[in-house]
Amino acid sequence: MKQSANAVMSEAERVLKDYCDAAGDARRQNLAAWAQRLYKTKGFYDAALKLIYKVATKGKTMPEPKP
Repeated sequence: MKQSANAVMSEAERVLKDYCDAAGDARRQNLAAWAQRLYKTKGFYDAALKLIYKVATKGKTMPEPKP
């Protein structure tokens, strides 16, 4: 089960990276801002938002929201 989950994550990261590379810097920044805004919002999967932010920002870690 864990191998399967790891394969899906790496495939999702590859697809997201391909999208970000093709979209350009402005869209990449918008995607990162969108992920950061929705992070810790009820109804969204935080791990997916962290992955989106990481790929969109070329490896940066999503900062925790300010209280």
